[in-house]
Amino acid sequence: MPITIACHTIRWVNSCRDYSVGEVVVQLIDAGYDGIEFFESLDRLGEEEDLKKILDSQDLEFVSISNGLDLNSEKQDHAEDKINYAHKFGSKVVMLCCGFLDQGHSKTEDELD
Repeated sequence: MPITIACHTIRWVNSCRDYSVGEVVVQLIDAGYDGIEFFESLDRLGEEEDLKKILDSQDLEFVSISNGLDLNSEKQDHAEDKINYAHKFGSKVVMLCCGFLDQGHSKTEDELD
């Protein structure tokens, strides 16, 4: 089975304000990647059909999607939305990042139950 070498888009999310997903896809193709792991919000990724056209036009695989997850139920719902989005691309991997230092450490024992 061939191995897909993918790039995570957190670099663009954390350091670029104005960019399009299409620009990132072209940069990754130029760099020789086979796939992409998205960190963007679903608003930035846009409609599934539009993203699929972009990826298909460059033969880049939607490998995974990442989402921060904490004790906040709103963010848990957001993670579920990202999981469903990734599923539409046939992605079998979702990365959920949790346990950030600013979460939980200042909670009392009663709040953690």
